[in-house]
Amino acid sequence: MMKGSSILWDLWWICIELKMKEWEGKQVYNLTKTLLLSILVSVSLGSICNHVRAETPLAIDSRIKTFVYSENEIFRIILHYGYQTSIEFANGEEVQTISVGNSFAWQLNPVGRRLFIKPLEENIATNMTIITNLRTYQFELQSKDLSNSVDEELVFVIRFFYPDDEEDQVTPLPKDKTEVDQKTLPVIQPFNFNYKFTNVGSLQITKVFDDGINTFFELGPKVQRPLHFFIRNGSDDVEVIPKQKGKYVVFSKIAKEWKITSNKDVVSIHNNS
Repeated sequence: MMKGSSILWDLWWICIELKMKEWEGKQVYNLTKTLLLSILVSVSLGSICNHVRAETPLAIDSRIKTFVYSENEIFRIILHYGYQTSIEFANGEEVQTISVGNSFAWQLNPVGRRLFIKPLEENIATNMTIITNLRTYQFELQSKDLSNSVDEELVFVIRFFYPDDEEDQVTPLPKDKTEVDQKTLPVIQPFNFNYKFTNVGSLQITKVFDDGINTFFELGPKVQRPLHFFIRNGSDDVEVIPKQKGKYVVFSKIAKEWKITSNKDVVSIHNNS
């Protein structure tokens, strides 16, 4: 692949991450702005491509989590007694209805496009439905007891990425005069979550989906590395090398069958679409 193609690919991914994370703060803004300007200058000049490190991941606090919205998805949230969590919906979205299984055990405070949740009891679980002026959301809520060690799954902020929203779509960049043959970057398509797999041992796969072009793997926090990824090609397994983009392991291809190995553990993944 040409260097210009690689750089534009990274620029496309940075745009996606900015939308998914909705980073705030002057320091992050300045860092992101500087990185984007460096990439654009590199594409124009070509001579300084080797100095751009666009693939270096930017650190994101694990307590800020982004879900990919789907009306058929149930979003699981872990909360702790003594902590509050805020859910942020899309711009222009307002909470209209909140229905909770056992509402007496939760403090709920909707403010504009945000909902603040605080558990009032320990070790409880329930479901919650939220209806806004634009969408319907289904949640599974679980409250754990207050302890000295904070659960790795505890989140302070929940945000959403909307694949079907025009604001969250990536528009291909116009072709530069010096790059007439540069391939246009594809527009993100609706995600396919129709994958079937069974976790084995230390191999904990949280989510698998694709956008019609790329396949995304979200791994559990305690998964043991190194991992090896294979695509089934007839009777053979062909190993493929992934890219790490934020919290996702990404492959620029679609396959019917995948296999992941770690030590002696093996997970088979089937694309049922």
